[in-house]
Amino acid sequence: MDYVYEFADENTFNFLIDNNIIIKNNDVVEIESTYLEFFEEILSVNEEINTSRINEYIKAISDNIGYYFEENNETRRYFYVGQVRKTINTVSKAVMRNVIDLKRNIDSAYKNEPNFKVKRLKLKKLHEKYEAVSSLIKQCEELTEENKRTFFAVASDELLNAAVSFMKISFNEAYHSLLNINNQIIDYIQKIDYQLNKLKKIRKLKYLRDQFTIEKSTDIYSVINGINPVWMENTVKFKTLVSIEMLRNTDVGLEIIKNVSQKIKNKTRILRKTAEPISEDFFNENTQTEEVFDYIEIKNAFSAQSRDLYSFIGNYNFKKTLQTDEKLLLFCQLATQFGSGFNITEEFQNDGIYSYSLIYPK
Repeated sequence: MDYVYEFADENTFNFLIDNNIIIKNNDVVEIESTYLEFFEEILSVNEEINTSRINEYIKAISDNIGYYFEENNETRRYFYVGQVRKTINTVSKAVMRNVIDLKRNIDSAYKNEPNFKVKRLKLKKLHEKYEAVSSLIKQCEELTEENKRTFFAVASDELLNAAVSFMKISFNEAYHSLLNINNQIIDYIQKIDYQLNKLKKIRKLKYLRDQFTIEKSTDIYSVINGINPVWMENTVKFKTLVSIEMLRNTDVGLEIIKNVSQKIKNKTRILRKTAEPISEDFFNENTQTEEVFDYIEIKNAFSAQSRDLYSFIGNYNFKKTLQTDEKLLLFCQLATQFGSGFNITEEFQNDGIYSYSLIYPK
């Protein structure tokens, strides 16, 4: 409670409580929910990802399009066009805000939550939010595409066309951000699983040590004795300055001065070697042929079968033999460019070297 008075005096604090602006519960002080929602909306720092509101906006667009075709009065029809335009702009901003909030909440959950199990549960919950936002974007795109040749063609309005263009640009940016968010969630969950596994092993070693059976049950001492990380550290060197009195008054000092003087005289300037002249062949025009992938053809071939993307690339008949790193790069490129047309699941498999997400054609 004492820290509250650093920001406001006691009279101000009591005034805020009396007017229900802040709520005091024992030693906990928090702002009233209505004001909290207002500041979160203004500052765009929502902790909750509100996908239901976007769903309501999409339904409002569909409803207003229906009202437009049922209305005969031109003034009223123009009103519904304005409502559609306004809602489309709102959807674009709401989607981008949700993507930003999702990214911030993911980083906050991973970096600030001390409990590994709770951290993992929060990330799984945020992954569900990621899927919900992706699904709503797809619904909105399908809605505009379905009415492209009807409503958007009949209601020729420059501001409406500008709103649709802005929405498409916003959704494109959101898709790229969501793909990065999905990859980050997967990376964070894998790190947490690795840390949990390590923690289990450490606890087991501690239990064996407490039972005084660690030496008989494990070979930990031989493993530790075989590790020598000290060789990687830099050698510590200490500089000792020569006494001026010794240099002045002793024969040893005089000998040192003579040796240093001789070395200075014997210093020779190192001449830089002149570069060889450029060969005439360098200026000849040489044609290099580089093979590139037909991503559309590969994507269509993948959509025509039922295997996951990683297995499909591993068995695909390319014109040249691909190395493992080239196949991994192609896997990431296809998932990035055509992610909206694939079914990206939460399941993972391991080929013995790499863990990869199971991606199937829709």
